[in-house]
Amino acid sequence: MPNSKGESTKTVTPRNPELNPQLPKGTPMEKTIERLRISEQERAKEDHDAGIAEGKEWAMKYAEARDLRFLARCDKRLGKRDWTFVLFQAAFKGHELTSIFGEDDDGELDEEKLTDEFVAGFVDGALDVWREVVRKL
Repeated sequence: MPNSKGESTKTVTPRNPELNPQLPKGTPMEKTIERLRISEQERAKEDHDAGIAEGKEWAMKYAEARDLRFLARCDKRLGKRDWTFVLFQAAFKGHELTSIFGEDDDGELDEEKLTDEFVAGFVDGALDVWREVVRKL
């Protein structure tokens, strides 16, 4: 409704729940945020699980004992820090990363696949194998 000067006196309420905490639960934005949060969590779990499987396969079929020992030392020193950074920096002490993680269609390192969750899963899978075999070497 206009005031005496002809200006609108209607207040505009932001639709974003973070800007307007009075909005009722279940607004379209809240539902979108929750849907995307679930999607992100599912993708992270899928990436981690895929990494575990590939890490185990790599450790069982291709890794050298020195590679697995290197991962174990890094894991002991670093814990669950950013494995992607560690692996890119160390490159398995001279191993080509593409031979470990695979190539895309152009023959380059498949960076789309290398999420932090995938790489952490890869290391977890490889170390699962190492922990089982190191006692028997």
